[in-house]
Amino acid sequence: MICSPRGDEVRGRRGNFAVSAYLVRRSQELIIASGDTPLSILDLCEQLRVSRRTLQNSFQAVTDMRPVEYLRNLRLNAVRRRLIATSASEKNVGEIAVAMGFFHLSHFATHYRELFGESPSETRRASC
Repeated sequence: MICSPRGDEVRGRRGNFAVSAYLVRRSQELIIASGDTPLSILDLCEQLRVSRRTLQNSFQAVTDMRPVEYLRNLRLNAVRRRLIATSASEKNVGEIAVAMGFFHLSHFATHYRELFGESPSETRRASC
């Protein structure tokens, strides 16, 4: 059998995608195992023993988003769950956001609205 350069290229891309899928899956496992402790991109790179660029390319290929966006969306979902589960007298929106690693509250509110179509305080009011 004669291997064509085109066939090698296709096999190489498939192999790269398999590695990318593995890295994304392992990242997800590490994120879940960390519980409510937010992981950074550098934490994931260190634990997976890959470069930031490799992790970024893997996430882009598999999820069509950058790892920072993926992690931010996970943290935003965690904030949403907490807003729904806790009363305003227990913790305010800012305290919950900071606990999940959002230190710039205006950026947090913008990303929250982009993902959920409402402000964090609207979520809080709707859950009461």
